[in-house]
Amino acid sequence: MSAQENAATGERIVIVDDFKFAIDAMDSLGLGQGQAFEPEILAALRHWVRPGNTVVDIGANIGYFTAHLARLVGDGGTVHAFEPEPANFALLTANMGANGLAWVRLHQAAVGAQPGTATLHTSEYNGGMHRLYESVCCTGPGFDVPVLRLDQVLAGVHVDLIKIDIEGYEPAALLGAEDCLRANPRLKIVSEYCPASMLEAGGQPSAMLRWLGERGFGPHRLDGTALDVQELQHDAQRYEKYGRERFLADCQGLSNPQILDTIVRLSAELGCTRPVIENLLFMR
Repeated sequence: MSAQENAATGERIVIVDDFKFAIDAMDSLGLGQGQAFEPEILAALRHWVRPGNTVVDIGANIGYFTAHLARLVGDGGTVHAFEPEPANFALLTANMGANGLAWVRLHQAAVGAQPGTATLHTSEYNGGMHRLYESVCCTGPGFDVPVLRLDQVLAGVHVDLIKIDIEGYEPAALLGAEDCLRANPRLKIVSEYCPASMLEAGGQPSAMLRWLGERGFGPHRLDGTALDVQELQHDAQRYEKYGRERFLADCQGLSNPQILDTIVRLSAELGCTRPVIENLLFMR
């Protein structure tokens, strides 16, 4: 990994795995610091994605995973990348172009249960933490962005894998992909799973687990080892019993690192056994 600066524009460029990435001013992924960004996700994608696959990247940010997915599927495959925030989308577009990844289809939109518009609440702490709901983590300005329903975009398209990380809004996005889930029995979903964020978003993590289970998707570690869904339900129900309003009151006025510390403490006090935030694989 190496980093450089474009003298003409001041743009920071990093080289990672032979990809060239322009990064945001906050270096939200830590690429400019030489950090490995979520290597467990990258390892999972390399394990499950094959040449010629069609894959979906929801919450593509500047395109780090999008580029790796594009390399994995090759020019005989397709990557659909969704990113609603304009600055991130501009970097995503530039990064795909800089690396010659013409088989990536870019969508400047969020993904939800229904098409329309929604307010994107922005984070001044990290460019990867914007949310489609009011959040104690988002202190930046909000503005409207288009929202697409995945089933409309991918109607009739065979899909092999969905990678999704949208800060607790995952249940709504998957609700809009029900046809896709039904039509692709071997589909795999690599998803961030954070009950606290889902609760803040106005959802119920236990309902997401039930909804996926009713459609045959069980939770697994990223290597494919099955997890006990009852353990996940145990933790989810404890968060839900504690309640969204109490959780928001606990976090009000805190910095993002303090909010994470608060969630870790709350999880222990509630008797939860799973990590407060993890990446899971859902498959049949």
